[in-house]
Amino acid sequence: MKRSIVDYIADHATRDPARVALFHKDKKITYGELVDAAARCRGALAARGIGPGDRVSLVMSDSPDMVVAFLGVMGLGAIAVPCSTLLPPEGLAYVFKDSGAKLVIASPEHVDNVKAASPLPF
Repeated sequence: MKRSIVDYIADHATRDPARVALFHKDKKITYGELVDAAARCRGALAARGIGPGDRVSLVMSDSPDMVVAFLGVMGLGAIAVPCSTLLPPEGLAYVFKDSGAKLVIASPEHVDNVKAASPLPF
């Protein structure tokens, strides 16, 4: 059975939850915190009807939130579709439609661009 990055991160969190997994600016996120945040994201996505094989577009700036969203999507067996934050609404609309995205997760600073691009929920 193939193991995913989600499995490897969960293993690290089990062995050493206090070990730093991510550094972002002056903030440190431990493996335990990362796994907990990804689990909350998975729950929120499942509550929105996302399941295995569904596509979820990510329009997010590089940050720990992007990592959490990516792991949350993958943890459900869904497919993360990262989108460039430099795309105009027309470009995002194309990616959303072409990928078959069922949902969009956007960083606050990209919400207006996503709203202009698509009627997809986010």
